[in-house]
Amino acid sequence: MKKILNTILILLLIVMVYSCDKEKDEPFDEAIIVPTGKVWMHLHNTVGSNDVELYNTTYFDANGRGLRLSKAQFYISNIELVKLNDEVVPAKNILLKTLEEESYLIGDISVGNYKAVRFKLGLTDDLNNLSPDVVSTNELKDTSMWYNSGDYSDGYVYLNAVGEVDTSIDLSGKYASFDYKFGTSSNLVTVNLPENTFPVYEGIISYIHLNADYSQLFQNLDIKDVNNLNLTTVQGNNTKTELVTTLKTNISNLFFSFE
Repeated sequence: MKKILNTILILLLIVMVYSCDKEKDEPFDEAIIVPTGKVWMHLHNTVGSNDVELYNTTYFDANGRGLRLSKAQFYISNIELVKLNDEVVPAKNILLKTLEEESYLIGDISVGNYKAVRFKLGLTDDLNNLSPDVVSTNELKDTSMWYNSGDYSDGYVYLNAVGEVDTSIDLSGKYASFDYKFGTSSNLVTVNLPENTFPVYEGIISYIHLNADYSQLFQNLDIKDVNNLNLTTVQGNNTKTELVTTLKTNISNLFFSFE
């Protein structure tokens, strides 16, 4: 009986030693769970400090210049959030801002303290070259954001702004139509907003509030010149360099504000 017990003990010892060695050899593959919180981007269309809630309605900027919008849409891509320690956290890759929708889920973002949000107005080349049929969501299927409404092959419109603006010097209400279909890969705009700290907590919804002020599109433009109020083709985006350069500058520096 004693011999049997000794044999069992020896076998148990061998099994334990083998198991320990096996654990040392095999990598620990349990996934590391990073706590996250849902982050939404809340985008307001504005004219000055006034929220644009309806199309074909007159709104006034801070100087009293009237503006009426009948289309106000744009693409945002390559959204990134920047932590206080400069770590860059990628978020949603594409969204289409429309007048009707203000809130957009941009991802489950790792918890922490953030100081900045940055993105592109427009579509990065990989997105701009995609067929709308290969994208599972509907952002690229809005034909009003195609240069050729029957075919996307000419590319996508990055910002589609249509309406009327008061072009008079004395702000007496002399309205003229404008139509901006701003785009093409050379006109992708990088938007780096001023720093504004915000936290992301585990399991709690956080909001990033942005304003897109359409009155800023007309800064440093001679809007009495009708040629500065029309940009509707790929060719125009490539040849009307002065107008396009001014619009790019206005979008990059003035169009968005971060609350």
